[in-house]
Amino acid sequence: MKLTDVQKKLAEQLLLTVINRESIVEYNELASRINPPIFHRQVGREIGEISKLCKQLGLPLLSAKVVSKGSGKAGVGFYNLMKELGIDTEGKTEKELFSQELKKIRECKEWYKLADYLGIDLDLPRPTVTIVEDTSLNTNEGTTSVSSERIWIIPSNVATYDVISAFEKHSEIDWRQSANYEVGDVIYIYCAKPYQRIMHHVKVVKINIPYNETIDDKEFWINDKDKDLAKNRTYARLKLIQAVDSDRLSLKHLLDNGLKTAPQGPLKISGQLQNYIESVFKEELNHSLLPEELVPAQAETFIEGAKKQITINAYERNPIARSKCIQIHGTKCVICGFDFGAFYGAEFEGKIHVHHIKPLHLIDETYEVDPEHDLVPVCPNCHMVLHSKQDGIFTIKEVQEMIEKAKVIES
Repeated sequence: MKLTDVQKKLAEQLLLTVINRESIVEYNELASRINPPIFHRQVGREIGEISKLCKQLGLPLLSAKVVSKGSGKAGVGFYNLMKELGIDTEGKTEKELFSQELKKIRECKEWYKLADYLGIDLDLPRPTVTIVEDTSLNTNEGTTSVSSERIWIIPSNVATYDVISAFEKHSEIDWRQSANYEVGDVIYIYCAKPYQRIMHHVKVVKINIPYNETIDDKEFWINDKDKDLAKNRTYARLKLIQAVDSDRLSLKHLLDNGLKTAPQGPLKISGQLQNYIESVFKEELNHSLLPEELVPAQAETFIEGAKKQITINAYERNPIARSKCIQIHGTKCVICGFDFGAFYGAEFEGKIHVHHIKPLHLIDETYEVDPEHDLVPVCPNCHMVLHSKQDGIFTIKEVQEMIEKAKVIES
């Protein structure tokens, strides 16, 4: 069920009355709380649609909180709506039905469902769900094995906070501490619509951070009002380990591998689901990158398993930034024109290194990577040459000139 922008704004204000423990709100007052304000006679029709959505989500009828001026009770339209929705009203007075619904609203602990459905970021109570997988089929004795590791999935509403851009610019961000996270916990961030997939693997490096000590990330909040609501919260600092954009981490595949439902709050995971997610991140890293040597002092991530240790720079290993670079520049080496797919066949289509043009020692935490101007596709040979300069990095033009000189000598 889709609500209009006005209905969403009214729903947000009604949810705020829940948070602020306002028992009722008058039609004219509610009409004046949204921006731009509406005529109070419009409110009745609009909040009826909100209550229809509440019924669909298994929630009490939120429009019961809206009362006529000076009466202290819902208008006749509310009782007609109850009948329309098939709610049993037999043998009860309007006063009893009104009081009953207000009581349900006060006692309801699942208002986050309405907020998440509408893409509204409010500090509403959320359950902390532990998913325990039966891994008996994976053991010889047939016993149940439960992981004791603290590994989570948390949802991100990208319509409120642009977590993707935040992690493209910063290696660490501060996240609302909506569960009992501990330093060292591993978290997979699930990006809601339009992505509906896990896209970030992070680790908790600090907890209980007050708002005035958080990283400045205002530019990533879609609405300043949402940012203002975040001021009374505490935060956990999350360090990016790996970013991935893969259909194998979409909601459909997660449901096929142990997830019970789309994440609505922090989920502690283990067993089959944990193993599946970990394996996809590992495979994506191995698939999207070819081994490349860099100066150890410049490297941040280590990939093991080769005959010698290989180091890869964090900017060049970010698969999201990498995919954007390839969308813009293609998969041919910008220096020599080498194309893996054309040379080795379809199995190697899309294989290429991605090189960061700006010298790494000039990059700091405030630097924002531009995939169009900062990253370029290069073959492993040219990439090795780019990073072979003793006191920095050769430019694209310098390596192209080397190739031209070699051609002259060869001829």
